[in-house]
Amino acid sequence: MDSPSPKKAKKAKSSVATTKLAGKVRGSTSSVAVHWLNEPGRAVPLLASISSADVLKGSDFSLYAQESSLKKGGRVTSTPHFVRGASDTVEHMSDQTDVENNYGQASQLVVGVYNRSTNTVTLCPTTVHVIDRSPISPPVADSAASTSSAGLDYHATRAALGQAFGNSKAKRAIADYEKRMIDPRAVSMTIDAMQENIGAATGLLSEPQNTSQPVIPVNSSATTVDEVYPLQTIVSTAELSSLDVDNILSSPLSKRSALLPARSHWASYMITRIGASPSVQDLQILVYIACLIGLFRQVARNTERRRIEEHNPAIPSVILDGFYERFTESTRSGQQPVMTSAHQVKLISHILVLCLRLEHWTMELHRIREDLGVDDMRIKTHFEAIGCKIKRKSSTSEGHSAAEHAEKVAVLECPPTFPTSRMRKRRK
Repeated sequence: MDSPSPKKAKKAKSSVATTKLAGKVRGSTSSVAVHWLNEPGRAVPLLASISSADVLKGSDFSLYAQESSLKKGGRVTSTPHFVRGASDTVEHMSDQTDVENNYGQASQLVVGVYNRSTNTVTLCPTTVHVIDRSPISPPVADSAASTSSAGLDYHATRAALGQAFGNSKAKRAIADYEKRMIDPRAVSMTIDAMQENIGAATGLLSEPQNTSQPVIPVNSSATTVDEVYPLQTIVSTAELSSLDVDNILSSPLSKRSALLPARSHWASYMITRIGASPSVQDLQILVYIACLIGLFRQVARNTERRRIEEHNPAIPSVILDGFYERFTESTRSGQQPVMTSAHQVKLISHILVLCLRLEHWTMELHRIREDLGVDDMRIKTHFEAIGCKIKRKSSTSEGHSAAEHAEKVAVLECPPTFPTSRMRKRRK
């Protein structure tokens, strides 16, 4: 198409300026230069029609285009694009279908931009974006919280009505329901403390535990056999001090076994072995072992402390307190403590370690086996569990072989030797 002559172009420019800008130049009679902007990639003004009567404050509008309509450098081309704006509660977006239909039509809208400094008008082709309004749905967490609070209010209202107008049966049902119901608000307040307690209790479970280790703590840095099981880890000083042995020391050696708090084959044998003038601590340990053996027999039948105190008036209350604390556990009902099989193993281990200490870490098995009422295999297992080695002590007499008089003894050495778990082979 041939370009118009300069004279016609000048006339056209002045007519456009007169019709479009007659009320904006404020009496200026000078001619205005008009430019037509039709360069792809240049930012142009846009027209938008909002159907809503009001636009909320804080609604920011932006122009978006498809990835296929972007040139290198991110500038918007003349291909379709859309406008979007949103606040906290309302979203405004133009219909992209209407915008695409506007492109390619014979008639287009033009926006004129007047520059006072240069006295020029720039005409820019544009399109109209029809913007629709849609509310933003609230977060799911808020709706869930409101639902739970509404449920709690419903149950509270129902309980109040039942307490006010219900019969005795309905009131009991409401009371039973409230006992079973868990308050989520109370749980949320204590969840952090529960996690800390669980973490502290299970902090040592990260590594696999060795089930062959004894129930009594072992001194891993011990250099002598006396340091393997320190006395203070077995019995406290207060418990030993509560045992008065002056009456036993003032009695003849032949009558001392009758003064022990419980009958014991091992204790009767040991009280004569330690001699007429033993140390006070050794005699206190011997009396303490007799107390544990007597309590072991009685608690196996009945764990009620009142009856235990009636049958054992010579045992101090400090000894009973330590016994129930170490070797029993409380039930949920809280009526009376219970001695489990694990506590029985723990009690037997304490007795054997104290017996070994008095016999200088080597002792025969048959006497203590009779006191505890266990067979040969079980007493051997208990000694091995605390790190002892089972050996044979042979003694010959006239007319009998050494094998007939071979007696098993338990020996504790430093370091102790604990049994290892054996894996059974699968049968082919």
